[in-house]
Amino acid sequence: VQELAEQLDKDRGVGKTNEQQGPHGHAEEQTLSWDSLGIKDLLELQDRAKKLFALPQYQLKFTNLSKKCYPDMCKYILAAEEIMVEVEGSIFHDYGLIEDIQWATVQKGRGHWTDCLMKYWAEVPELRTRSHEIMHLTKQDQVWC
Repeated sequence: VQELAEQLDKDRGVGKTNEQQGPHGHAEEQTLSWDSLGIKDLLELQDRAKKLFALPQYQLKFTNLSKKCYPDMCKYILAAEEIMVEVEGSIFHDYGLIEDIQWATVQKGRGHWTDCLMKYWAEVPELRTRSHEIMHLTKQDQVWC
């Protein structure tokens, strides 16, 4: 838990002055909007998600959840959504893309997130690669026979 808190503090820029840059390379006072997200922003958000999903505490959650849901992959994906909302919600909120981390707000944000990714999906292979890496980290790419 301490490692997650430290990573989130680092990503959020806790302790930085207002003149310093925020976690997404913009001044702290500025926020992004779903309409303003560019390729660089999307890649940065994906990198942040990858870092958080790779933390040992999240890997343990995904492993335990997969053991609990085996052999029903659909059940696993639905159950893993709670972890996805937790992580993605904190990222979207930190970047000013959503106003709070309530379930409905985060789910709406996840819809916007998907729309933004699809906008560049065909032309930016790195978006696809990072999405597949996230699928792997969250164990959504498992094949259960």
